[in-house]
Amino acid sequence: MRKLTLIILLALLVNNTKAQSWCAAGAQWHYRVYIPMQVWWYDGYLELNNTGTVTVAGKVCNNLVGTYNGIYGTPLAPTVSISYGSIQTYENNAVVYVYNNNTLVFDTLANFNANIGDKWLTINYPTPTTSTCNYPRPKITVIDTGHVIINSLSLKKLVVTHQLYLTTITDTIIEKIGTITNFLFPYYDCTIDGRPNGYFICYSDNNFPLYKKPGYTYPCNYYNIVGITELKNNDNNLNIYPNPANEMLNVKWDPSTGSGQGMGNGASPSTNSGFGSATNYQLTIINSLGQIIKEEEITFKNNVTSINTKELPNGVYYLKLKTENGLIISKRFVIAR
Repeated sequence: MRKLTLIILLALLVNNTKAQSWCAAGAQWHYRVYIPMQVWWYDGYLELNNTGTVTVAGKVCNNLVGTYNGIYGTPLAPTVSISYGSIQTYENNAVVYVYNNNTLVFDTLANFNANIGDKWLTINYPTPTTSTCNYPRPKITVIDTGHVIINSLSLKKLVVTHQLYLTTITDTIIEKIGTITNFLFPYYDCTIDGRPNGYFICYSDNNFPLYKKPGYTYPCNYYNIVGITELKNNDNNLNIYPNPANEMLNVKWDPSTGSGQGMGNGASPSTNSGFGSATNYQLTIINSLGQIIKEEEITFKNNVTSINTKELPNGVYYLKLKTENGLIISKRFVIAR
């Protein structure tokens, strides 16, 4: 009798700790979006919601609808809500699929049955896509597998790499949640100046309490973390190299050239850029979550200074250069080793 009771208890324990299926009812993801360098300014978060089921190509799929909330256009623009479209996805035997409207087939998002060395093709995002993309689909390669315990559930884990525009990207994919390093699942994007998707910060569903990415302490719907008003200067005067960087980043700035923004005919760039007379500069490095990683006062020698980036993890960062006049110019860079 004791053996039978023990077997029943073990069976119940296994059942209770088993991960629920992909895209459960009420599934909601949040991604931090902070892109101050593009033509259009983004400072907000992308919310991805499971709105129910739809039938696509004979398959019953969950419909994921994305909505961006935050600042868009300029630093002083009012907050807006922008639709990011929808994604149709389903899971079968621990393999997650997504429908591609261009090829009219389902592509693999993740195979949680995979072993080390297994591969599948990266999806093109936005998925589905209706535009032609001639970039060859990179292969995703599994380099490690395992399990993690989140909210008392045992979830499968995949560590994968893929080559993206000559850069090797490493992602960790968690069953139920997707990638905890980037957006949903690894993807490549052929859209120039397309909408940014941001980086994972939160997940929850009707039966899964809110999970925040370790180290993220802000609310899931929080934006404008840094709270700095940017000057929309022509940043061609600011150069950072190498990019991607490794242990050292060089910053080259020529204050005598300036941006020339707002100049009339015959005006001097050095007196109109706002940087021409500044001698003290504050340099700030911000990660993709909008968190300040490094702040220091710098000076330039022959218009160049070097920043030690040895302790920065791989990822996307933003460098801001601020003068004593309060003017700011910024650049995006990547750490890749």
